[in-house]
Amino acid sequence: MKRIRLLIAILLVCALCSVAYASESSHDITQMSGIKSHIFTNKPFVVESMADTQLFMLPLRETMESLGYEVVWNTGGIIDVSKGYFKARLTVGKDEYYDRYNGKVDLYVVPTIKDGVTYVPYTFFVSVLNYDTFLNGDTVYIRSNIDGIYTRNFKNITTESTSDGTQYTKIIDVSFPNVLSKSNQSINEYIDKYLEELYKKYDFNSFNLVYDIAMSNKKILSIIFNGKIKSGDEVKFYFDTINFNLDKNETFGLGDFIRDTDLAKKFIMDKINKDGVNVNFSDLKFYLVKDAVIIYKPSEDKSKQVSKFFKLYELEHILSDEFMFLVNR
Repeated sequence: MKRIRLLIAILLVCALCSVAYASESSHDITQMSGIKSHIFTNKPFVVESMADTQLFMLPLRETMESLGYEVVWNTGGIIDVSKGYFKARLTVGKDEYYDRYNGKVDLYVVPTIKDGVTYVPYTFFVSVLNYDTFLNGDTVYIRSNIDGIYTRNFKNITTESTSDGTQYTKIIDVSFPNVLSKSNQSINEYIDKYLEELYKKYDFNSFNLVYDIAMSNKKILSIIFNGKIKSGDEVKFYFDTINFNLDKNETFGLGDFIRDTDLAKKFIMDKINKDGVNVNFSDLKFYLVKDAVIIYKPSEDKSKQVSKFFKLYELEHILSDEFMFLVNR
């Protein structure tokens, strides 16, 4: 049922992009990241819908094969894609897509042949193959879908003037999560405010940021923000995390993660400072992955970022009772 609701929400967005699409955009997509890193040989392209929404078209065979799928052409322009027992079907020139359950999916954009190469809209990967797929800068991200969460994109290019009249361009290109659950809408509000404060904090020419989900279950959402901020010739590495307690609809930090005792803090600090790098406990942040946690000290210099990987069983003696409740699915 959750999967159906997610697809309905995405299709409603796609419906706004129906009827036809116009001239190509100059947007240059060169690579893919996420499940697989890949440099495109057949260049993806962007089209404009009548709703002024950009849709990007990906080369079908090249993208599918890089993700480990087999692509088979049949008579009548019918194409089957498969990976193990997973199969889907589409027809060139028709808004006729079928998912793994043989359910018809309308994308309102047809597969197109350009220079002898078949292209499909990115919504094919979202709604038919159930991947989280989005564009950030020159990269299309394709990754496993997290139920109840889809990606929002914000891109803005503005021209501003300094006090002496010199004009300069500011580029913002951010991809960030949107939580569909009505009971967790405050998470979306928190992320919006977080990004707004980030824009205010830095004086930048370009701000490029993409998120990933380190861990998600019904009780926890652990988000990574990764990217760079460029100001003139200076480029700053940006990496940050936010951890949400979905039961309470609030964030939680390292102090909530471990028991609030000197012994617990000393155990963490001894491990972090083992290699002769001295940091303060108050400077540390963390994010969760399956059965493990990464504790780190934020830095604007990637080479100086200090981090430590812990399996959760290594920390059992210092983990808080509330955290243990959250990670037990």
